[in-house]
Amino acid sequence: LVMFGALPNYHPFLKNFDIYMDDIPYDDSLIETTANPGAGAFSYHGGRKIVANTDIEAGDELFLDYGLDYRNDDYEGHWFEHVPRSRDYRTGGKIMKNSWKQLEAILETIKDAALAKEVIEETLLAIRETATVLGEERVASILPKTKTELDRVAERSHGQMPELSNALAKEVSIKHRSAEWLVENGRCVDNIVPGKSKLSVAGRGAIAQRFIARGEVVVPVPLIQFMDRDSLILWEAIQNTNGDWDEIPVGQQLLLNYCFGHDESSLLLCPITNSILINHCSNRTKDCGKDGPNTEWRWDTEWDRDTKRWLQMTLAEMDKQEGRGLSFEIIATRDILPGEEIFMDYGVSWEEAWEQHIDDWTPAENKRIDSVKQWNDEEGPIKIMSGDLRKRAIHDSITTGCVFWDEFAEDEEGYHEYFEDREDSDEDYEYSYGDYLDHASFWRYGKDGRRVYRPLVLVEDIDHMCPSDDLWHEMNDEAILWYLGEDGTNFTPANSPRRHSFGGTYWPCSVVRQEENGRYIVEVFPNTKVQGQRPLWYEEGFPRFLTNYPRESIRYFPRPNRSDMHLKRAFRHHIDIPDAMFPSQWKDRRETIEKEL
Repeated sequence: LVMFGALPNYHPFLKNFDIYMDDIPYDDSLIETTANPGAGAFSYHGGRKIVANTDIEAGDELFLDYGLDYRNDDYEGHWFEHVPRSRDYRTGGKIMKNSWKQLEAILETIKDAALAKEVIEETLLAIRETATVLGEERVASILPKTKTELDRVAERSHGQMPELSNALAKEVSIKHRSAEWLVENGRCVDNIVPGKSKLSVAGRGAIAQRFIARGEVVVPVPLIQFMDRDSLILWEAIQNTNGDWDEIPVGQQLLLNYCFGHDESSLLLCPITNSILINHCSNRTKDCGKDGPNTEWRWDTEWDRDTKRWLQMTLAEMDKQEGRGLSFEIIATRDILPGEEIFMDYGVSWEEAWEQHIDDWTPAENKRIDSVKQWNDEEGPIKIMSGDLRKRAIHDSITTGCVFWDEFAEDEEGYHEYFEDREDSDEDYEYSYGDYLDHASFWRYGKDGRRVYRPLVLVEDIDHMCPSDDLWHEMNDEAILWYLGEDGTNFTPANSPRRHSFGGTYWPCSVVRQEENGRYIVEVFPNTKVQGQRPLWYEEGFPRFLTNYPRESIRYFPRPNRSDMHLKRAFRHHIDIPDAMFPSQWKDRRETIEKEL
């Protein structure tokens, strides 16, 4: 998604593309960490591949799955509370199906076109009002309001399900843009693509994909506003001599390097397109070559017409806005040839801060030696293994991730049905995952990929076949793998039901050891920040081991908070907006800066 940035919106019923990991999702080999002051000054993460999951017509908007469709009560009082879900479109389709004969009868009976239109729209209003009375406000919002909308729904669906639900989504819930409209009003975001920068300190850069004439727009730059730049400050708790804890600033988040700002303002404006790829070069230093930068930027008041109005706002007024409304556009200052790198001037303040950083920088603190990318490029045995089921493999800067999906979560309904049906249930007793496994057959995938059942038996001298988290360590390896392990043959990237979701595919894991057949024993853990929940087996203190696990399903990742981006002295500075472009009413830090001076 480096190409699209954060442009795709969310639609619960028209999700038309999936996201896959890039061939090189993380590249820490772009720069020599121990000898380069650019270490940690840019993201090593690559983009994402996007693959259409349905036919996309010219002029169709691209919609991404934000993962919000499955949550209801959590958004009470939030704007998303009123956004229709997939269920609402299915319900709306059923309502229209049940009303279709009535609507057709009106058109057949009333020959006067104007009168038929009036009666049709009155009937549609009654249908929407009925849905609202029944508590289906979201459904009512996606039902046709006019005969024109109804005609479009009819043309796309012919009054049949499930086509009706899809027609409501495409013909009622969104605006249509023709290819001709896009040519006249749109902006190209594919003029540039990512590639290795000619600057040794910069990592990736923006490379022209086609000829761009002088004066043409290289890329649009829609902006998201951060009202308080101090929200990007990183803090660390330090215990003082009195035993109390003080918080001290230790740096700033990497996002700052990609945002536009002004020294006298708390406002930051952060791009949401691939314009973030464009590196700095000025006519003062000409680090990119004798010709200097080949672009400049300006406020975009034509394509993004809200920009002109937002430039008149105060910061207080801007803070009250629910969305974004400002954009730049980057313009070619000379003809740019295909394959040429794009550069722009980040400003004098930025350049002075960079030169000071180079003077102050020393390589002593850069301790990373091993490379995530280089390790992933190698096809040999796994480098980080614990050798013991009861221990976890730990490396200073690299960790492992394993392809996994929670099979038990898919059978969670059986878990609840089991306890609901128990005749001797005690409402005060909290049933556990271990209790369920005591009385059920724990299913898993066999070597042929089919789901199979294995009856469970009790461990001798232990009350439960699955002891608590402090007792399973007492079992021998064979018993641990029998009761708490399963065959991992099927867990491959190609088989993953969430293969389009980076976080849903790879779970944190610890590799235990390599088996005689060349495969591995691994222990997987949930990443609660990504998966969004803690599986029952994890909550109950049980480990999850996989045997016969394929090498292709294990990847290396940077260990959290240990990559170059977390170096305390990594370079951080916003891109300067020239004083002549910056509205004076946004300079809310001027008095503070004057006092400091």
